[in-house]
Amino acid sequence: MTGHSITHRGEKRSGPYYTVSNSESRGMQFLGLRKLTQLLRTNRSCSANASINEHDMDPRVFATVQILKRADLSQQIRLHEVAALVNLSTSRFRHLFSQQIGISPRRYLAILRMQKARHLIETSFLRIKEVMALVGYSDASDFVHQYKSTFGIAPSVSRREFSDQTTHSTSSTNE
Repeated sequence: MTGHSITHRGEKRSGPYYTVSNSESRGMQFLGLRKLTQLLRTNRSCSANASINEHDMDPRVFATVQILKRADLSQQIRLHEVAALVNLSTSRFRHLFSQQIGISPRRYLAILRMQKARHLIETSFLRIKEVMALVGYSDASDFVHQYKSTFGIAPSVSRREFSDQTTHSTSSTNE
């Protein structure tokens, strides 16, 4: 991973980690969240690591992404515990994760939960309340609000649209 050229206070250096200036970081955070939200709304197979490249990333952040992707999302996940797993303080962990991924660890976790929720809603016969519990939400209004803000539609509408699409595609292949 060494050999990446980075800029630090106007000077070029070689090092194992990719870093950006504060102004670039703010822009990346906005663009990263905007890009992820747009991809989530338009592409059903999109994953939360759509723009993650292991070679441009601090190994602790990459390990965190892997931990979060494999986590039991129905359980409460405490960021200070995740930070401790990769030997970082909570504040350093938040900063490093946000800088390299483009969104906060909490937002990344919310996106993972919403992706799993959408998958379950569209591919299973589970009730919305069961899906909600499986992805770690206990408050229905909070879940619906988060789902709408991530995908632009309510979970029930998502299920109807998906079932309509599969019904239409099945009937057209039978003709």
